[in-house]
Amino acid sequence: MFGLTGIALYAFILVAKVLEVAVSTLRIILSSKGEKIKSSLVGLIEITLWIYVAAGVLKNMDKDPMLAIIYSIGFTLGVYFGGRLSDKLSLGNVKVSAIVRSKDGYELAVKIRSHNFAVTVFKGEGMNEERHLLIMMIKRKRLHQLIDLLKAYQNNIVIDYTEINIDYGAYGIFKK
Repeated sequence: MFGLTGIALYAFILVAKVLEVAVSTLRIILSSKGEKIKSSLVGLIEITLWIYVAAGVLKNMDKDPMLAIIYSIGFTLGVYFGGRLSDKLSLGNVKVSAIVRSKDGYELAVKIRSHNFAVTVFKGEGMNEERHLLIMMIKRKRLHQLIDLLKAYQNNIVIDYTEINIDYGAYGIFKK
C-alpha cells in the first residue's frame, strides 16, 4: 500500500483512520448545524480517506491480519479525537437552565447579565421552598464560562443544558 511496509504501513493506516473518523465527526457536526456546503466538502475528504485506507486493508488483510487490528484501533482513537474536536470547536448554541433558591434568583440574574449573558427569570415551586428558574441561550463556546459563574455563586444549584437551533431572535445570538 503506497509502497509502505511494516511499521510505516501500520502507522499510516492508524493515522489515516484516526483522521478519517475525526473528519467524519466534523462532517456530522457541520451537517447538524445546517452547513450543507461545508459538510459536503468535508464529506469528500472523509470518503476519499475511507476508500484508500479500507481498500488497502481489505486487499492485504489475508497476508497481514495485523492490518485489521490497526484499522480497528484507528477507528477507536478517531472516535475519541472526534469527540475532543467537537468540544474544542464548540459550534452552535445551547440553552442553559439553572434552578436556584428564590432569594438568590434576581441577584444571580444581575450577576449573569453583568458578564454579558442574557437571562430570563421564572418563579417556581421546589419540593420544600420557592425557587427561581433562570434560562439563558448562549453560544456553546461560552458554556463553561457560564457554568463556572453559576457554580461560584451557589453550591446547591441545579444546572442543565441542551443544544438548540435558534430559528429567530435570542438576544446576543444571531442566526446567519
